[in-house]
Amino acid sequence: MDYHINYPLQAVIIGKKGNSNTLALWEAALNTYRPRKIIAMYDSSSVKAEDLPPAAAAIFRSARLSEDESRAYICAGAVCAPPTDKPEKVRQLVKDFGKKPL
Repeated sequence: MDYHINYPLQAVIIGKKGNSNTLALWEAALNTYRPRKIIAMYDSSSVKAEDLPPAAAAIFRSARLSEDESRAYICAGAVCAPPTDKPEKVRQLVKDFGKKPL
């Protein structure tokens, strides 16, 4: 039933791939259980908005990152949570964002 009422979660991590916070965001999304989640990481020096899922692209266009920043964009369907740079927030969002109660 869950598969029919909840959109798959998309976690988009953007930052320098060698940056420790970028890796922490990636690991937080990867290691948090959620069926059907999709996780992608993009290097901030080469990512373009058109490379991202539509909901994350809209937010990405309005908030550019500096060279040493990293952000996680957590989306379900056409709705995204505010971007975060905190791994603990990523874990909570991956677990719960966009879920409808059964």
